[in-house]
Amino acid sequence: MTGSEYFNGFSDDPYEAEAVERWGRQAVDEATATVKGLTPEQSRHAMAGWFTSLELVQAARDAGLEPTDPALDQAIDVHYHWLCTFWEPDRSSYTGLGRMYADDDRFRTSIEGDDPARAGLAAYLATAMQTYARDHLPG
Repeated sequence: MTGSEYFNGFSDDPYEAEAVERWGRQAVDEATATVKGLTPEQSRHAMAGWFTSLELVQAARDAGLEPTDPALDQAIDVHYHWLCTFWEPDRSSYTGLGRMYADDDRFRTSIEGDDPARAGLAAYLATAMQTYARDHLPG
């Protein structure tokens, strides 16, 4: 299955209008083209990257690291580079995405689910992303 076939179900994306409003038509079109151009292997890798990054962040939190601890940079770097599969955020957009993860119920639910062990993970991730962005990304 090609990336285009895999993501074909998203052609009637109910979030497209919102994405265009937030980031503009060009950004949405570029991200859509990127996703549809993925090979099957790239699609699997992209999906795995999301889950791997969440597992690393959860492990850091479970180990007692504060989300501002530089030791968390490696886990957040995995998330950032996974995200770069689709678009390359700068400091402001990466921080904004983190805030959206924590503030938007749809994102928070996709990150935390109904697992009590993951409660608060979206806010933890958002703070870690803000710290990473401040320390490693251009403004």
